[in-house]
Amino acid sequence: METNFKLKPDTYDGNGSLREFLAQFNLIAYANHWENSTKAAVLASCLRGKARAILESVENLGNLEFEELKSKLELRFGDSQSAQNYYSQFTNRKQKFGESVAALGADIDRLARLAYSECTDSVREKIACAQFVSALSNGFLKRTLQLEGITSLRVAIERAKAIQLIQENSFDKKEGNSFNFKQGKEKNEADKEEENHKQEKGKFNKNKFQKVGTGKDDKEIKNARRKECWECGKEGHFRAECPGNTGNTE
Repeated sequence: METNFKLKPDTYDGNGSLREFLAQFNLIAYANHWENSTKAAVLASCLRGKARAILESVENLGNLEFEELKSKLELRFGDSQSAQNYYSQFTNRKQKFGESVAALGADIDRLARLAYSECTDSVREKIACAQFVSALSNGFLKRTLQLEGITSLRVAIERAKAIQLIQENSFDKKEGNSFNFKQGKEKNEADKEEENHKQEKGKFNKNKFQKVGTGKDDKEIKNARRKECWECGKEGHFRAECPGNTGNTE
């Protein structure tokens, strides 16, 4: 289906990946149905900064071929010149604070394609998966994936997301149980304190009552001990109460 709408390619200044830029450029050229001469002219117009200096090495700009300009750019800014830099970024890549496992996996995949562009997809996938697991900041998540022996980056990312979700749900549940336990503990302590207060109050009243009662009993005992019988000479009763008095026995 023909359309008058034309896609516009991005610019290139020599920074970033030339391979990624050319891949997007070729896709846009295909969508716009550009011929090689048009592709060469548009590619030249997209160059900026130090990348534009490549045009000075072209002898005949009027007959500039797309493949010629592409070769000059690859010679100067090709990925082979930046392979060591990409490899260093790839091997030193670690999960940043607050970075999701999906974002980490996507960046690991990008760096793997740049650092190991000469490798097959299957080999590069295994290398990227191993680096992804190594880059994780969650120790439990890292050990779990290592024990499972996953070799696919896509599978590792999905598995990591699932484990992380389970961890978050378990943490929320644990926090809820801890909160309920704390509330129950505080309630039990309050009930225990109230019960102790009641016991102390009851004990105080009991001691007060016993103190009054004990004083009365001591007085009666003291008075009883002061009694002396003139009949038998014993203490504890009077003569009229003496059991040895024949007059009291009937």
